Amino acid sequence: MARATVRDAPILILDEPTTGLDAATARRMMAPLKRLMEGRATIIVSHDLDAVRDADRIVVLENGRIIETGTHEELAGQDGVAGAWAGRA
Repeated sequence: MARATVRDAPILILDEPTTGLDAATARRMMAPLKRLMEGRATIIVSHDLDAVRDADRIVVLENGRIIETGTHEELAGQDGVAGAWAGRA
């Protein structure tokens, strides 16, 4: 995060940014991450649907293939993989 800020990186790639954190800490960490993402193209790789809640577009992959796309709300309301994950939260 520090390197992206100092270099003013136009693109961020975040791989499992909340892995290993309890739910409360992960929520607290998302605010500074959102500030860092402002004005930057950001790709987040995550198994945590909450980590991508505010994404413009979520792409769900299974075995290397795209099986679902949409916003958090769209995916959470479907019967697919993402909808099942959203139901667990």
